[in-house]
Amino acid sequence: MGIYDWSALDKQLESFVPTTVPGLTFLLAKDGQVLYEKALGNQTLDSVLPIASATKMPSSLVILTLVQDGLIGLDEPIGTYLQGHIDVPADKAAITTRMLLNHTSGLNNKPACEFRPKSMLQTCAQEILNDPLQFAPGTEFAYGGGGFQVAGYLAEVVSGMSWNDLFQERLSKPLGLTQFSYTRGPLSSETNPRLASGASSNVTDYNKILQMILSNRNDGSGPSILIPETITMLTTSQISGLSVLETPADTHLYPGYSFGFWISDPSLYPGSNGPEVSDEGALGCTPWIDFDLGYSAVLLIKADGETGREIWNAIRPLIIDQLSH
Repeated sequence: MGIYDWSALDKQLESFVPTTVPGLTFLLAKDGQVLYEKALGNQTLDSVLPIASATKMPSSLVILTLVQDGLIGLDEPIGTYLQGHIDVPADKAAITTRMLLNHTSGLNNKPACEFRPKSMLQTCAQEILNDPLQFAPGTEFAYGGGGFQVAGYLAEVVSGMSWNDLFQERLSKPLGLTQFSYTRGPLSSETNPRLASGASSNVTDYNKILQMILSNRNDGSGPSILIPETITMLTTSQISGLSVLETPADTHLYPGYSFGFWISDPSLYPGSNGPEVSDEGALGCTPWIDFDLGYSAVLLIKADGETGREIWNAIRPLIIDQLSH
């Protein structure tokens, strides 16, 4: 491991607290080792906060392990798995799991049932499938949570497990996660977790997920959760050529999307060959991976996405400067 000077990174992070945010936690890692960690203001290194849309990528990974095991075909119609469990209307018959996890299914992207935690994931999935299509499946991109709820129920059907148990088996236990949770508190027993935006985490747990991806990208040397081919898919845009109906991102700066990851335009990370992918949340949680320089980073705040990107854009050049020498 090289010798780095993080004094400029220290100064930059400190400049945001408390004037921009009341607190933040930040962790930087490479080759399975933490290179830098910092907690400021009203947060500690152990702070657990809601991560909003940064939930999407971990949810996708769990489902992709079922794909790897042959239990789900990404391009198989969802009715193959769901008929007999819930009704898939004829106009939804062409929808696939790939579409569900990439916001191209045409399903209601803002279903009310997402916010009923004591409902059943099955009930929510049926409500979403009963809603009118926003567009023909596979023809447009509309960011939201509806597809993820249906994908989560499909995962429950093929695995025979509840989503929370499935997450524990497929990701949490293998990686030793202790704080990442889809619940709103330790006493909660949600049966309709929000797979697109309902999790909470600390920086340590989220970084374990990012480092697993990095360690398996070439030779599968990390925890055997994802194969290199799956990781390559995570850096390959699934929405190329599609019109954008609704997105929270600047499509010029984040032109690609793949299973929860936004793919950055190279103009954002000069000094690295990339690719760079991220899974930003509406409350400012900003996790990202640079595959060229081989590092992962997690910024955890409770503010908004614009503030998260402001901090990210301010500290990224300082990180690249140190890791590219």
